[in-house]
Amino acid sequence: MTKILCDNCKSVIDVPNGYNEPFIQCPECRAIQKYVRQLEAGEPKFKILDEKGIERAANQVVGDEIENIQEPPQIILRPKTQIQKPPALVHIPLNTRPKIIDQRKLLIDSIGEEGLEKALALVAKYINSSEGRKKKARVKAIQQLMKDKYPVDLATRAIEYAEKAPETQELIKSNSSQNIIICIVVVILVIVALVIFLI
Repeated sequence: MTKILCDNCKSVIDVPNGYNEPFIQCPECRAIQKYVRQLEAGEPKFKILDEKGIERAANQVVGDEIENIQEPPQIILRPKTQIQKPPALVHIPLNTRPKIIDQRKLLIDSIGEEGLEKALALVAKYINSSEGRKKKARVKAIQQLMKDKYPVDLATRAIEYAEKAPETQELIKSNSSQNIIICIVVVILVIVALVIFLI
């Protein structure tokens, strides 16, 4: 049985025969000690690894990086009666707080302006309907965006945004003004056609 001295408390640590781990814990002070096993005379330098050894070897660092590896910190157990102070509160300055994400910009980045315009146009057709019609029309609008090759989560998000967006109301107003102009032009054309027919 090999014996080594603890670097922390200088007590003798008995290392069992066949112990191959790179570190060992002192039974007195519980400090972690580095342990390099000395090869016995005639013992081969290499051995066949089991699964655990293969995994450990795969995770080892090789080359220049070995010099940068630090030894594990020594763990010193304190008596349980000692009370640790809670960490101090950290003050975060106002200018480092997270920014609110612009939903419109996020959608444009995801589905493009064309996709957002399609969603606004689809919502403008049903937004002023009754609740029952609105639910059915919402499902059809999502399906229409999915047919246009937009994923279901993006299509749903775009329709939800379009239902609350002020652009939808502006689109409804412009559509209604266009419809009024078309009706006036049709009425004028009918009147002109009647006057020509009567003359």
